[in-house]
Amino acid sequence: MSSSDKKRSEVKIKPMSLRELKEIRKTQKNSGIIIKKLDKHLTFKWNSMDSLDKYVDKYKTSIIGKWISSLNGIVLGCVKAIAQQNCLIIEDQNCLHTDISFYFIIFSPKVGQSYNCTITKVEKKYVLGKLFDIVPCLIKHAPEETSIGSILSFKFVRAEFKGKLAMLSGTYNEEAGT
Repeated sequence: MSSSDKKRSEVKIKPMSLRELKEIRKTQKNSGIIIKKLDKHLTFKWNSMDSLDKYVDKYKTSIIGKWISSLNGIVLGCVKAIAQQNCLIIEDQNCLHTDISFYFIIFSPKVGQSYNCTITKVEKKYVLGKLFDIVPCLIKHAPEETSIGSILSFKFVRAEFKGKLAMLSGTYNEEAGT
């Protein structure tokens, strides 16, 4: 198989919508999810002016599930992106400069806070799950009868990072039950 035949492996993560955010806020008052604005200066190829929306969407989806330190949280989705009117091409550079305001759905976990996640894998010493179907979680001391697809409450202990990708670690929350 030649290198041109190989495809890049992409992780497909479904971003959180505004409707899902509102539902979570109704049911979980201390969910840790908020909307924050991020102003970003992006550069694109000079001939991409007609497909600027496509490249902005590509950028938005590339940071879903990643920790952004300037926002102090994990990006779960984007409500909207507004491109500023003054895009320009600088004379000696071969790229288009533009300023874009993103309104991201951000999750900022707090140590000791309880969260509910959906279990995706069960092992002897721990279980793996997804929080909001986006953020991976590792939960220790889970009950033996835990099965894939069940919802488990855990107390957040720490976040581990591989690059910008975040994984939450915690222990089973016995007070909340399953």
